[in-house]
Amino acid sequence: MNEKLRKVNKWAKKQGPEVEKGAEEYFTNIKRYWKDVNKNTTKILEELPKVYPKVYEILSNLDLTYGDMYNKIRDLKLDMTTTVSLYAVVLAVTHTSGAPNPYLTDTAMFFEGAATPKMQNLFYHIDN
Repeated sequence: MNEKLRKVNKWAKKQGPEVEKGAEEYFTNIKRYWKDVNKNTTKILEELPKVYPKVYEILSNLDLTYGDMYNKIRDLKLDMTTTVSLYAVVLAVTHTSGAPNPYLTDTAMFFEGAATPKMQNLFYHIDN
């Protein structure tokens, strides 16, 4: 038992049986909470490598509509913890990878990027 916990238990004992019992329940709940967090984290770390390739295949398929993607992901029947964890990991990676996000390109920038080389090539042939 660590020193802080020992001091809290000593203090709680001096306060009487009701406080002592409350402190015991509190620390029992904390231990149970972290045991549960560990169990769920371990489960997610085992599950994500199996699930992510399936989700990636769906999301990277440009032939699918958003509705199709949604339905295919729902068909995977992922539990809420896995879904939220995968979402959090993907967000963390996409926002810290340093790669430009192609979905944030506006229409004018897209057409300028696509058309500029063709326009330059056209004018090059006219001038020469």
